[in-house]
Amino acid sequence: MGSRAPPPIAPPKFDLRRDGVLGVALLFLVAVWFTLFGSQSWISVLRYCAEHFDFGIYTQAIAGFSLHDLNPWLSARGVHIFNDHFDPILLAALLFRPFFSPSISALLTEHGFVLASLVPLVWLWMKRDIGGLEALTLSALLLFSAGTVDAVVYPVHPTTWTLFPAMLLAAAWVRRSDPVLLVALALLFACKEEHVFCGPFIAYGLWSTGRTRAAWGALVLTLLWGTFVFVLRPVLLGPSIPYLELTLLAVRDDPRAALIASARAPELRRLGTLLVPFIPLAVWAAVAYRPVAWGIALATLPLLASRFLAVKWGYQYGPPLVGLWVAAFVPALAVARLPRWVALCTIILLLTSLENPLRGAIHRLDPSAPSACSKNPQRLEAIDRGVSYLHQHRDDAALVTGTFVAPLADRSEVYALAYPQRRSDLHYRYLFVEKPPSGYDWPLSSAEVSKMIDGFRQKKSTRILFETKYILFAEGDF
Repeated sequence: MGSRAPPPIAPPKFDLRRDGVLGVALLFLVAVWFTLFGSQSWISVLRYCAEHFDFGIYTQAIAGFSLHDLNPWLSARGVHIFNDHFDPILLAALLFRPFFSPSISALLTEHGFVLASLVPLVWLWMKRDIGGLEALTLSALLLFSAGTVDAVVYPVHPTTWTLFPAMLLAAAWVRRSDPVLLVALALLFACKEEHVFCGPFIAYGLWSTGRTRAAWGALVLTLLWGTFVFVLRPVLLGPSIPYLELTLLAVRDDPRAALIASARAPELRRLGTLLVPFIPLAVWAAVAYRPVAWGIALATLPLLASRFLAVKWGYQYGPPLVGLWVAAFVPALAVARLPRWVALCTIILLLTSLENPLRGAIHRLDPSAPSACSKNPQRLEAIDRGVSYLHQHRDDAALVTGTFVAPLADRSEVYALAYPQRRSDLHYRYLFVEKPPSGYDWPLSSAEVSKMIDGFRQKKSTRILFETKYILFAEGDF
């Protein structure tokens, strides 16, 4: 008789002394991240400083979603939400909307997705596919990359939420779970329409590793999603804003000038800031002959091309790159353990790349330091009064400071001062603006806003309902 094969070795059971250290370390990372950076978005929202672009846009969409309208009209943007970008992952915010305001629901969803990106790493660690040091290093890259930090302090964007699908994709890649992989890919596509161009690279990566069935699934999903977004969506939902076509047209008209302008743009330096913390991992992988998941790494090529041509590298444009770069290293770490010098150098480079955000965060922690987002009780009381009045008088159009769109998102007739997207034959009954130097109405300057307010005052129909040092609230024909 032949000898029996040894039984499979089960992963060691959870041990509090041995394994609890990683949990404490992850909680510490999250606490530091929230204290320094995550809290800033909450402060800006609670103090009425969150900008219309893009917090007000997505908050108004979340407020408008219903079973009868899955593509709500955004009065302050002048477009239906999915005729702008196609990012149906926004619907996840509906989980919070029965219990919280649209603004708070939007923030909870964004922070939930960012923090959920750590869950696949914890899953892999619990399965002993990666070690604790590896999980901590990758978690630090996800939370403290300059791309993530910039996006979080400038809420809310579904592209920021890409971190979770990217890490779920990595976990499914390592665990060889085709169903989870396809779910992760669908969530990745749902964060923004341009992400569908990542699909062929991921399908190629799967095929090159012998996972033919998963590769075909990824390719079919890519073709179906791309067909809907770029062919059927304009037919079914009406004309969509052609971001891709506009970018390509600019290059086609004068390709040489467009490429030179993109290459010379100072914003391009942001790419270096995003890449620098990955140098230790890349060096280790090259020296130790640990191949990364090239299918996932190459999936960032269309995103890099999009950012290069459009000259958009900051804020929400960083997390998709960061998430996919981190995901590409996960399979390499599943077959080897990191030397401590890699983790240490990664942390040092992360801190270096965050020099300016860290200074700003430490400055904000000083309660006596001046703030661009004032917490003056008189200012907040005046804004509360205006918001409450407009909630009580919902029937007529209101023209408001851009930072007031979000708290009024559940009001159908609200328009941003800088972007009054409305027919010229219609008029606004209410004017609710914050006086410069307070308030923010990008792209208008403080001088332009002051000039507009003076013009509104001089109208014969203007009747000032109340006015303070900070706020002007008037009724009339604007």
